[in-house]
Amino acid sequence: MKKIVISSILAAMAAFSVNAMAADSNVVTPEKMTCQEYINLNPQSWAPVALWITNAETQFKGGDYVALTEQSVAEAPQIVEFCKKNPEGTLQDYLASKK
Repeated sequence: MKKIVISSILAAMAAFSVNAMAADSNVVTPEKMTCQEYINLNPQSWAPVALWITNAETQFKGGDYVALTEQSVAEAPQIVEFCKKNPEGTLQDYLASKK
């Protein structure tokens, strides 16, 4: 009887851990964000996401940091405009269109 209870507990724990790992795969970061997801964000989130995307490849030395710049704030409306024209696209497509 003890073996059945222990086996049941172990099986339940395994099922919960699989569900927890599956939930983490649903997290969307700006690198993987689609244009439609960007448009659906709270508009107050557009500028921070624009900052993240536009500075993604910037490498800083010695603990330097980036403050929210006017360029990134000004770029948010451009991203929205691009995304309204290409809702199936991604934010990476926006970056590629700028090059």
